[in-house]
Amino acid sequence: MSCAIVQMNAEQIVLRNDQMDLVVGGSILHHLFTPEKTLRECYRVLKPGGSAVFFEPFELGNQMLALIFKQLIRMNGRIFLRPRLGRDVVAFFEALCLDYRVRKGIDKSDPVYQHMDDKWLFTRGYFETTARSIGFRKVTIDSLHDPKDMFLNQVKTLLRLGLGKDGSALPEWAVALIRDSDEHFSKEMRAELLIEGCILLEK
Repeated sequence: MSCAIVQMNAEQIVLRNDQMDLVVGGSILHHLFTPEKTLRECYRVLKPGGSAVFFEPFELGNQMLALIFKQLIRMNGRIFLRPRLGRDVVAFFEALCLDYRVRKGIDKSDPVYQHMDDKWLFTRGYFETTARSIGFRKVTIDSLHDPKDMFLNQVKTLLRLGLGKDGSALPEWAVALIRDSDEHFSKEMRAELLIEGCILLEK
């Protein structure tokens, strides 16, 4: 058995038609201006019955996080709440809100995207419509998050990755507000509030 590592343009895959059984993309599509080109290329190189799997961020769950961040920032200004969120945490939440706002929607023609690494927050509808128009026979989308405490766990993950801070950066009142957001929805609804999802496309 041999293995070769090849770097190529995901929008122009240098492989023959109907050659691959499986294509896997980990956090790739949301960096592209036109991810449908890559999906079309994946369809082309897959054998009939082959599958493409992608792991990508979704608008619904991330915009819910933005609403949580905005509420945390508003609450942080109330004089009776102690301790407060650190200035760096507030600035980080504000930056995330801006990032999520810019990345929503499918129009990526604004010049701002030329300077952005992450360009997309996807919707279920985007993948279902695009994949079916290309010819994929089945589209399955599942959450990558445990529905229990999904927002709280994601906020803690973002703080760790973005600021190197653990959950102790969140005062009790902030944790309570995020938990309330988690508990506001049914377990079934939280499974649909995708923050990050696994997209399975079957040819």
